[in-house]
Amino acid sequence: MANLTIHNVSSEIHNAIKSRAKKSGRSTEGEIRFILEQTLMPQQRPNLDDVFEQFRQRTGGVELENLRDKDIVDALDLTI
Repeated sequence: MANLTIHNVSSEIHNAIKSRAKKSGRSTEGEIRFILEQTLMPQQRPNLDDVFEQFRQRTGGVELENLRDKDIVDALDLTI
């Protein structure tokens, strides 16, 4: 695999990537790889909407939306 170095990234961009990585459970480096893969090779990872559409077509039009629980649930506060 090749290595890539990016210079002169603003602190705003760096912080946004770090935040996004934390939310997705990836390292900052892993998040950057994920973003590049999604942007440059989107055909390698199917879009979830496309997967559901293919499922609906194969199953004769099953609508998954009807299975979703519509009740509103309060967010759980995990701050210490």
